[in-house]
Amino acid sequence: MSKFRWIITAFALIYLSAGAYFFATLSSYSNYQKSFQERFSNKFHVQMQETGLMNDILGGFYRDGYWHVYYLYNNEAVFDDDGTNHGKWGSTMYHVTTKDWIHWNYIGIAADKDLTYYNDISSGTVFEDKNNFFKYGEGTIIAMVSSFARNEQNIMGYYSIDGGYNFIPIKDTPIINRKQEYDNPGDFRDPFFFKMDGKYVMYLAQNDNFGVWVADEPTGEYFKTGKYYAKHPMLECPNIFQMNVKNSNKKKFVLFYGGNGGWGQDSDNLYTGTYYVVGEIDNNYVFIPDENQETKRFDFGPDYYAAKYMLNQQSNLNVDKLISTAWLGSWSYIYQLPDDGRIGSMSVAREVSLENTGTENKPNYTINSDFLGFENTLKTKKVELINKNSFTEIGGIFKMVINLNNLNNFNSNINFELNANSYNAKIKLDFTNNKISVKRSSTYKNLKNNEGFSNIREYYADLKNFKNNSIEILLDKTTLEMKFPDGSTFTMLKFLEENDNEILTFKTDDNLKINYDYYDLSTI
Repeated sequence: MSKFRWIITAFALIYLSAGAYFFATLSSYSNYQKSFQERFSNKFHVQMQETGLMNDILGGFYRDGYWHVYYLYNNEAVFDDDGTNHGKWGSTMYHVTTKDWIHWNYIGIAADKDLTYYNDISSGTVFEDKNNFFKYGEGTIIAMVSSFARNEQNIMGYYSIDGGYNFIPIKDTPIINRKQEYDNPGDFRDPFFFKMDGKYVMYLAQNDNFGVWVADEPTGEYFKTGKYYAKHPMLECPNIFQMNVKNSNKKKFVLFYGGNGGWGQDSDNLYTGTYYVVGEIDNNYVFIPDENQETKRFDFGPDYYAAKYMLNQQSNLNVDKLISTAWLGSWSYIYQLPDDGRIGSMSVAREVSLENTGTENKPNYTINSDFLGFENTLKTKKVELINKNSFTEIGGIFKMVINLNNLNNFNSNINFELNANSYNAKIKLDFTNNKISVKRSSTYKNLKNNEGFSNIREYYADLKNFKNNSIEILLDKTTLEMKFPDGSTFTMLKFLEENDNEILTFKTDDNLKINYDYYDLSTI
């Protein structure tokens, strides 16, 4: 009996010890998680408030002082460092609102998966049906999206009559069924929808081309009228607008899209990103690029992808300005980045316009984009550099504008660098050879040898004919967005270790007159 009691007592002690250890570990883990979350929590970039995968931006609309924006969100995804999903697949459509593109209201899931037999929702276009094309009433919100479920891709439609808070299917079957495509039925997604000449048109991403599908009614039978082979496949997320050329009476169609410049005959070694090309639309609604107009990069960084372009009108014709946001991420390494269970975020919004930087006879159509939302931000300090060509600033969450006051005769290099324990980013502006290069590196084991993450990005930049005599930097917890004197932008993800902070060092090879404006955004 005493032996039995001894055994029971021993088991009880083991049980109590294990329990104590479990709760101590749980408490320690909870404290760690609190700090762990902080280093991944952006201040002015949209990211999920719960765990899961956020990706492509779907667009939105403006109503009563608010922009309503939608993006894809898989709230059941649980990824490990190797990219294996231990949760479930399938995306929902998530809804956020903003008045100023910096402060955000997280409304929630507006369209869940499993609303039809075709399960989840994938990339597409959300807009307000101001002209009642779909016959649900003026002001109905429409989502024309793709579905990846059932091992195939189809084009589905949803609508909302409560202001975009809840969507229901237009019908339970596809608006355009992949079985209608004979050339390439595998890739069949990311519809961009518009009306032109009384016809309803959708551009679909179909691997190395954008298929053009046309119907007499918005949910009627669509027929393929042609396709456009764009550079840098595989192709995704088309957007097409007729834009007014700034300071001109000309109008040009601009096709924006996602591509991969890391391979193929047109490789630019910039890897995944957002591109645009300028041209016209023919009688079959197929895009035709203008002669001598090159396909150009919208943002030269690796993490400005699956972008959407929004405006406060239903028509995509006669457009002065657009607002663009993009998913911050790359499929080359998004699952290998350290995270706290929240994967993906959204870029700062940009105001987009079209200008001709060439001549009337030899035009060079170029997109200009300016960061939105910081117009009323109070300046924290202005720093004048006297007889100095370098400075150091502690990182954090800020906007910085570095003013280069005698840039006209500058013919040397500008170098600046962001350093932290786990990553480094080196930026070089070479005014002699008109080039900008960015090199990002990491000590994190899963990224050390990842080409998409660490390869140097170098591109031609017209630094001699600069648009602005400044460099603009937006720094958040996991993001870095920059605008350079030639007007080009560069966006990339980065990350910090626990209780880490980056150091910004800036240096020129010559005595430029430099000052900088610093805006602390940590309490914005």
